[in-house]
Formats: sequence, C-alpha cells, structure tokens
Amino acid sequence: MICEICGSELPAKEEAAGFCERCGSKTAPAANFETGGEEGYEAAGNYYYVGAQNPGGGIKAGKPKIFFLPARAAAVSLVIVIFAACGILFALNQNTDGGGYPKINVIAETALDFEYVSFFSEGLALVMAGNNANSGRFNWKYGYIDMTGELVIPVQYDYAMDFSEGLAAVYMQKNGGWGFIGKTGELAVPFMYEQASPFCEGLAAVSKDGKWGYIDAAGGIAVPFEYRQAYSFIDGLSAVMIEYNPSNSKWGIIDKNGGTAVPFEYDHIYFNEFTGFYHVNKDSKQGLMDASGSLIVPCAYDQINFNPADGLLYVQQQKKWKILEIEGCEPDPNKRYPQYHYAGPWSSWSGMLR
Repeated sequence: MICEICGSELPAKEEAAGFCERCGSKTAPAANFETGGEEGYEAAGNYYYVGAQNPGGGIKAGKPKIFFLPARAAAVSLVIVIFAACGILFALNQNTDGGGYPKINVIAETALDFEYVSFFSEGLALVMAGNNANSGRFNWKYGYIDMTGELVIPVQYDYAMDFSEGLAAVYMQKNGGWGFIGKTGELAVPFMYEQASPFCEGLAAVSKDGKWGYIDAAGGIAVPFEYRQAYSFIDGLSAVMIEYNPSNSKWGIIDKNGGTAVPFEYDHIYFNEFTGFYHVNKDSKQGLMDASGSLIVPCAYDQINFNPADGLLYVQQQKKWKILEIEGCEPDPNKRYPQYHYAGPWSSWSGMLR
C-alpha cells in the first residue's frame, strides 16, 4: 500500500495499523483521496502539511502532487504575494540609477602613492609621502593636492597644516623653522618661528625665543611676543598664558590689541567649541565663563563634561555627579571654531593640544 500523504510504500504492519511512521500521518485508501470528498479528508486524520515530515501546511492529493491549502492559509499567501509584488515594483523604480544606491562619482584618482591624505580645506588637501623606517624615525614629507588629485604644492615640507584664510603653516628644518605659504606654494611669511598655529580672524599665534605672540598675514607683529602659550582668536578674544610653573600658571583672555579682557588669575583657560564658552580652572576646580569674563558655572567642580547632543552639562563634585542645563545656551551648529593646538618641529601629532 502506498501512503497517500508522503507517497511512501508502507510495510504490512504499518498498513494494518493505518499509520505511516515516515510522515506521522494516518493512512487512508487511495480511492477516498482521489474522490476529493469529505470521506477522504476525515480518513486522513485532518492533518495539514507541506512536504513530508512537516505537518501544518496542506494535504497532498494524488499523483499530481497539488497542495490544497485551507482558506486562512490561502488568504495569508495572497497577502504575501501582493506585498512581494509591491516590493519588486518599488525596487524597480529605485533601480533606475545605480541599483537604488546614491551615485558615487570619482573626483580624484591619483596615481601618487601617499601615506596620508587629509580632508580638503579651502580647495586643497594636505598629503604625506615617504616612510623610511630604517632611519630610526619616520621620514615624512608633506605637500598639497587639489580636488582633481593633482599635486599642486610639492611634497617637500617636514611638517605642515591645513590651509586657513588662504595660508598654511609649514615647517622646514633646513630653513630654520615655521613659516606660511599661499595656495600656489609661494612663501608668504618667512621660516623663522619655533611653533605656529593656523590663521584665524586675520591673526596667527606663533612662538619665537620661547614666547608666543600674533602675526598678521603679511608677517607683521600684531600682538607682542610675551606669552608662554597662546590660542587662536575667536570673536576677537583669545586665551593666553602669561606665566608658567608646574604648580601655578596664570591664564587670562586678551583682545586683538593685546589688552586684557579677563584678568590673569586662572590655572588654565580654553574655549569649548561646542558650548561657545570658556572652560576655566582655578585652584584645581573647573567652571565655565562667557566672553565678558562672567562665570556661567562657578569654579566648584572636579569635572565638567558637555554633551552637544542634548546640550546638558555633566559635572562632578565630591565624587557625586549632577546634570546642569544652561538657560538660553543654544550653540550654533553651523559655526565652525578653530581646532586649538600648537605645533612643534616634530613629525608627530602628539604635540597637538585641544
């Protein structure tokens, strides 16, 4: 006897028991299934399945192996088919230009082998080439490419920074220090400084003989060299350090004329580009200050962290944390502040300060 459920030939004992051990179904005379009537349906034990040993899908009826699904299963299948058709139509509509993904255009495909390519700044990108590990230190040289990948300023500098306000700070050891070049590689400010930072608001912080000051784009001295550390100007103000010792430094804020805007009475001051305020340290405690010198948050906390995503301050005081909200503090997300750093004549980013 042949099992009309899975099509297997039944041994005599299974045929006598009316049970197929292969598919787990009750067996019934073939004639009952072939008629398709209620008698055959009941004789099959009311089992539904798709495929052998997979109860739950349908009833196999006779030689053609056609599955008759229950009404609910048929309705679900129809819905699935409709959704699949809609998905195919949507994919076809989205596949007219690059397979549904955004088109990617190759801007520059340079044949030069660079060790590093920086982000573009004012139409030029800093690149680095050459790596001589056998010399005991990295022997890198820096240059600049344009948006097509063409090398427009040769790879010849021992160190270099991105362009800012039409000029870039570059270092050449053989020429005696840091200088500034224009976008065609012309020397705008001679190589004469020990350290340098990019131009911002028309001035650049540079150091000479261990002192920091500010120069203009022509190389003229705008603020005298009398500071131990200096940051870039932001909205006409800059944090500078006038005195240094390991236990007691003196930081304040000056204007572009070198006038004192905030007295030199803090251990450290730096501008937070996310909040738009100055972080200040005094007696090993942290606070926040606005440009006028007014303390927004008093110097009373061990740590102050700002989350630009929610605009909240997370402060720690005596090993306990608080969450503060600055009323009316709405940093401009479109305003880009300079990255604070100073640069030394070494080929390493470890000298950068934020």
